[in-house]
Amino acid sequence: MIWIAGLTCLIGWGLNARRGDRDLRRAFGFSFCALALAILVAGGLKQITNVDCPWDLQGFGGPRPYVHLFADRPNDLPRAQCYPAAHSASGFALFALYFGFLNTHRKFARLALALALVTGTLFGLAQQARGAHFLSHDLSSALLAWFVCLGLYWRVQWPIKS
Repeated sequence: MIWIAGLTCLIGWGLNARRGDRDLRRAFGFSFCALALAILVAGGLKQITNVDCPWDLQGFGGPRPYVHLFADRPNDLPRAQCYPAAHSASGFALFALYFGFLNTHRKFARLALALALVTGTLFGLAQQARGAHFLSHDLSSALLAWFVCLGLYWRVQWPIKS
């Protein structure tokens, strides 16, 4: 679904580049870039945070001991790549559509905001049900996606002078 959203943004950007609708081209282009950036940031953080998934922890049936977030992780433990939650981060990355269309199509932007909240929440709940993440992983992913998109919006689109 997220790939389809990204592909739709690229196609929308391309079609509006030909027709000359500058506002739509800008909205689609921004949305694609913000969507990709939010997903890439979450994926990059996942590689460096070294946090275990619940199903890997002894308290939840796994083989590894719990290590506090800022504690020194023992060297004999394998690398962990569970934080932030990538599934929910990809759903919450749809915040990009909200910010992309906020200046020109407010009704669609509000719909996109609701879509992002619902999608990210459902993706997160599904992963929590499997034991892949804690609620905090998903909430962090939501905040991460929001602030990545907001930061890009602030830098690129706000304020727009017509």
